[in-house]
Amino acid sequence: MSGARQRGNVMKSGHNPEWKRFTDRVSGISVCQLTDYLGHSRHLYFTESGWYHEHKKLLFVSDRRNATNLHCIDLDNGEIAALTRFRLHGPGGAAMNPRHAKAYFSRHGRLMALDLQTLQLNPVWSIPKGYRPAGASVSSNGAYLCLAVSEAVNHRGGMLTNPTLAIREMHAACPRCRIYRIALQTGQAEMILEDKRWITHVNTSPTQPELLTYCHEGPGDLVANRIWGLDASSGHTWPIRPRQGYEFGLGHEYWYADGVRLGYVGLTKDGNCFFGSIRYDNSEWFETETQYKIKHLHSNDETVMAGDAQEHILVWRRQGKQLDGPRVLCAHGSSMCRQVSHVHPRFSADGNQILYTSDATGYANLYLAQVPDFDDLPVIEETTARLTCSPKSFRLRAEPHRAGPGLHAAQRGAVPGL
Repeated sequence: MSGARQRGNVMKSGHNPEWKRFTDRVSGISVCQLTDYLGHSRHLYFTESGWYHEHKKLLFVSDRRNATNLHCIDLDNGEIAALTRFRLHGPGGAAMNPRHAKAYFSRHGRLMALDLQTLQLNPVWSIPKGYRPAGASVSSNGAYLCLAVSEAVNHRGGMLTNPTLAIREMHAACPRCRIYRIALQTGQAEMILEDKRWITHVNTSPTQPELLTYCHEGPGDLVANRIWGLDASSGHTWPIRPRQGYEFGLGHEYWYADGVRLGYVGLTKDGNCFFGSIRYDNSEWFETETQYKIKHLHSNDETVMAGDAQEHILVWRRQGKQLDGPRVLCAHGSSMCRQVSHVHPRFSADGNQILYTSDATGYANLYLAQVPDFDDLPVIEETTARLTCSPKSFRLRAEPHRAGPGLHAAQRGAVPGL
């Protein structure tokens, strides 16, 4: 199928449906493989919803025709369309506007806006010279994009082009980092934070326009505090879920749908995995420890959570202080050996489906799994031998955090009411 050039380097071209449905061998649920191409395809990072057009279309990244570009799939008929047509390295991800059918990404030092309906591609803002983009997210009212940038770092005589491959070196370099808030209508930018620490993972609250989180990136044992809150209107920043001493590190934080609570995963110093939730003001803190090694966790609220563990996606259910599970949703079979093959499970807005990526076929592809009632899923001992060991007793913590003496007085200041 062919299409027409819309503007600049953008073209919409159709592809025949590639999807196929199958029954998961472990749980018996229905799973749809959305893509099947001799090149990697992956959904947006799990903190970013790729659904749009009343949840009938899904934005994703795909390597096709020797180039990386943004694509969409029509979830009614499976048709895939290329939305950008860059040569070689196109956008590796995008930030979605929750109020308008637009996506934003950085390319060659410029922040670009792609209209997902007309496919017009327009520059929004130029990134300061000597800085690299390090994560973006659009405010809940659709008016602003918050973008982290970090100064380029020299490493072993050359520029450190992929910081994720040299995390310790990047952390030790203490690059100057900034967070800008950019008005999407005018392109005017305001620097709302600057620090000599490596900053990534900017995530805006899905309900509070002024509220966002960012992280101090680096090795878990070297980062003093991972998650930070920021009031974009005042510039006030504070640590969220301050370090307690028993953890090696934590991260992969994400917002609940209510926009005031966050979920996260972590690792204790003795090698056990834990996950938890907390309000942005450090109240309503809840954590639980599990023996299953979870890379990423996602949920719309505190009731049902899904995580990518070993070769399966596991699901937990929380009822008050009681945690049930895990149950097995499906086998993902991904190697998770590189970023494009990370599973990154994400619930749909209604909680009835989980989107994930897997390279079980050799190339990374997108999958959409149906989520049945929790009680209909098999318990862990009924699955494969790889997961037949009995779970440890969960250690629950459900208490508000109180700032300890190790925190600076400025960090213990009042959190803005949002």
